[in-house]
Amino acid sequence: MRKESYSNLELLNTVIEVNLSLKGYHHQSDKAFIKKEAYTKPLRFNKTVIIFNLPMLRNEDNVAYRLRANSEGSGFKKQHRVWSGLLGMLSRNAAAERTATGCDVTSGGRGPVSFPFLEKWPLYRVGWAAPAWPYPGDREKEGKSPEFVLPFFTSPKCIKSREGNAVGYFLVLWSISAAKMASLNPTVPELHRLLEGDPHLTTFKQDFERRYAAFYHIWKNIEDNEGGINKFTRSYQTFGVHRFVDGGLLCKEWAPGAEAVFLTGDFNNWNPFSHPYKKMDFGKWELFIPSGPDGVKPVSHGSKLKVVIRSQTGEILYRISPWARYVARQGTNVTYDWIHWEPPIPYRRRHPVPKKPKSLRIYESHVGIASPEGKIASYKNFTHNVLPKVKDLGYNCIQLMAIMEHAYYASFGYQVTSFFAASSRYGPPDDLKELIDVAHSMGIVVLLDVVHSHASSNSEDGLNKFDGTDSAFFHSGPRGTHSLWDSRLFDYGNWEVLRFLLSNLRWWIEEYGFDGFRFDGVTSMLYHHHGIGVGFSGDYSEYFGMQVDEDALAYLMVANHMINLLHPECTTIAEVIF
Repeated sequence: MRKESYSNLELLNTVIEVNLSLKGYHHQSDKAFIKKEAYTKPLRFNKTVIIFNLPMLRNEDNVAYRLRANSEGSGFKKQHRVWSGLLGMLSRNAAAERTATGCDVTSGGRGPVSFPFLEKWPLYRVGWAAPAWPYPGDREKEGKSPEFVLPFFTSPKCIKSREGNAVGYFLVLWSISAAKMASLNPTVPELHRLLEGDPHLTTFKQDFERRYAAFYHIWKNIEDNEGGINKFTRSYQTFGVHRFVDGGLLCKEWAPGAEAVFLTGDFNNWNPFSHPYKKMDFGKWELFIPSGPDGVKPVSHGSKLKVVIRSQTGEILYRISPWARYVARQGTNVTYDWIHWEPPIPYRRRHPVPKKPKSLRIYESHVGIASPEGKIASYKNFTHNVLPKVKDLGYNCIQLMAIMEHAYYASFGYQVTSFFAASSRYGPPDDLKELIDVAHSMGIVVLLDVVHSHASSNSEDGLNKFDGTDSAFFHSGPRGTHSLWDSRLFDYGNWEVLRFLLSNLRWWIEEYGFDGFRFDGVTSMLYHHHGIGVGFSGDYSEYFGMQVDEDALAYLMVANHMINLLHPECTTIAEVIF
C-alpha cells in the first residue's frame, strides 16, 4: 500500500471523489497535497483524504455550489457514513450564518442539506472542526472502542479553464485519528488565563484553538518541509536574479499559470525567447546564465531586465519580477522599468542599532513631502534636514510611509507595485540605507509602514496577472479585489504567498536595517467584509465567526512570531480601524 506523507500527516489515497460537472475544462491536483496515484489505488480508510470539486454556478448576484457523492467502490457504505458526517458537520458549523444565498448539498441520496455560502467569501474554510464523529469500522466488530476522526480542510484550490479563468474549486479534507490530535493540535499557550480573566470569551474557546492550530501547522510545515523558518523567510536569496561566485546568474520565479517563462533585457538585445526558464515543481521556474569569457558578468549593474511570460492563451507578456530590488521610471516612460541593482561598492552600515525603546514616541513621516520646496523631496534631504529636527523634538522613533515602490504617487504609498524595491523617487537604495543608519546614530529607531493588506492592480509594473492569470498571488474572482480601493487581495492560504510576504518582512529588516513595522490595513485583512459598511460595537461576536479571514489571521500570527523570534529587538504595530 502506497503512503504519501505531507506535513507529518499520513495521507492515504482518496476513497471518495465528487463528480465535477464541467465539460471542456481540466485541472491538476496540487502536488503539495496529493499525488496522481491518489485517484487510482485502493486504500485503507481510517486515515483518509477526501477530495471533492465545487463547480461554480453563477446566478445574477450569488454563487452556488452543488456536490454529489460518488457512490462507486466497494467501500461505499463506510464512505457514505463519513460523507454524511461531513455534511452534518458543515451544516452545524454554518447554522448560525444562514442567509438567503446558499447551496444544495446532496449526500448519496440522503437528500439536500442546507449549506450557506456568503457571496463575499464563497470559499468556506472549516479549519479544525469539532465535534468529531465515531469511525465506523472493523474496530467495533472486534469489540474495540471506535476510533474518533477529526476533519479539517486545506485552503481551496482553484480549478481553471485552458484560458486561465476560474471555473470551480476543490478542497482536500484530511481526517486523522484522535490519538494523533495531541501532537498535531497543541494546547493554546496561556488560554486558560485569558478565559479566567474574561469569562465572556469562553464561548469562543474553540475559535482560539482553531486559530492557534492553523498557526501551528503553518509553522510546523515550514520547519519540516522548508528547512526551518530562517531559511524559508530568506527566499529573497534564491528568488529573482542572483550572482554566483563565478559571475553566472541564477534566476528563479514562481509563475504557476504560465506556459513558458523567459528572461530578456539589455544583456541579450531584448530577444524575448533566447533565455528560457526550466519548469520545476509547484509552479516554479529556473534559469542559469553562465558567465562570459574571463568571468564577464552576463548582466551588468544598472541594465534593464524583463520576465517574459507566455500565458495559457498564448499571449506574450512582459513583466517585472516580483522580487525585483530596484525599479524606476525613466524619461517619459509611463511604466516602471526593472533595473538590475548590483553596485560594485554596496553601502555598509557604520552605526550600531539602538536598543529597543521601553516607550515609543513616534514621528510619522513621508520622505517625498518632507520639504517646503515644490518638488518631491529625497532620502538625502530627510537625512540631513529632517532627522536633526526629529531628534531635537524628543522623538525616539520615525515611521516611514510610502517606501515600498508604488507607481501611483498620490496613493501615499498604499498601492504597492514592487514589494522588495525602495521607492526610486527619492533616490537610490543606498540613500535609504544611509537615512536609517544616521537615524540609528541619533538613537532613533525606524519603522516601515508595510502594506501587506493589498497590492496595486497594475499588471505592467505590478504583481497583478504576473503569470497571465488573475490569481497566483491573489484570490481569483470577486474575492481577490477590494471594491473600494480598486486593488488586489492576497491569498494568504497559498504557500508561495506566505513565502513571498514573510521573506519581504525579513528583507526590509536585514537589507535596509528597519527596526520593525506598522502593518497597514489590518482590518481589511482580518475580515472578509474588509470593514466596508460594517460598524463595530465592541461585541465579541463581531471578531469571530465566518466573517473572519482565518488565513490572513494565521499569516499575521506567523509573521509576528517570526519577527519576534528572529529579531526580538524589532517592534510590530497593527493599524486597525473599528
